[in-house]
Amino acid sequence: MKNKILHIINAGIRRKSYWYNDILFADCPKFWKHRTFNLDIVNLGSSSGKYAFDYSGLGLKGANWAMAPQSLVADLAILKTYSSFLKPQGGTVLIPLCPFSCLGGSSLYLPDKYYSILRMSSIPYCSYKKQQEVFAKRDNPLRYYPSVEVIRDIWRLFRNPDNSIPEKEFRWNAEQFINGWMHEFSILDFKHPLILKNQDAYEDGVRILNEMIRFCLERNFRPVIVIPPVTKQLSLLFTADMRERFIYSFIEQGNKQGIEFFGLFRGCGFF
Repeated sequence: MKNKILHIINAGIRRKSYWYNDILFADCPKFWKHRTFNLDIVNLGSSSGKYAFDYSGLGLKGANWAMAPQSLVADLAILKTYSSFLKPQGGTVLIPLCPFSCLGGSSLYLPDKYYSILRMSSIPYCSYKKQQEVFAKRDNPLRYYPSVEVIRDIWRLFRNPDNSIPEKEFRWNAEQFINGWMHEFSILDFKHPLILKNQDAYEDGVRILNEMIRFCLERNFRPVIVIPPVTKQLSLLFTADMRERFIYSFIEQGNKQGIEFFGLFRGCGFF
């Protein structure tokens, strides 16, 4: 009886807990349940890819492999791990790039949750001990469930979420994104040359993007680089020099094979 009760509680946490599904293992369950082969189209990517692509109603077998956030290192690892699910001839792989993917792409740190969806050989500086800890949390979350999350999860069950954003907040959100990126990548002024750390990250990002494209072409997949749309307010904060340095030059160097690229828009909300 005790084991049955524990099983029910653990199952409830896995289904309903924000802590489990949006913090501990955010975006992982779709990989745990992945069983669809001969996919016509998939997308990689970070937050922009996660929210930009939905293949329902298109008559295609598609899967969204983006996770928020996600580096190019993780994109490549996921592509290599799950490529067997793609249609052998002509499966399309969308490679979404965020405005600063060029600087975050070389990060060798992957959050612990990746142990639950990737082979250990795909994880930089992998640890068997860490893998076992992650599996324990995945399979027996009650043992690690923070008491404060009980109150938060109960509150979330009964609240009516409103995800709409008032128009007046778009500008503020755009500025917060820019400030956050500047802090993350130690940028004081976009007019200055990149610091050495960012130069190395940029070069690593170019190499990884080239490797992703090469991996796809060698297997007769169809890789496509995509710059998902952003809000008009965020787009306006990117000067022509910023777009050239952080987006177009990066893609030009990382796309030596000359694959398709969608995103060269000049209208509101697009790069």
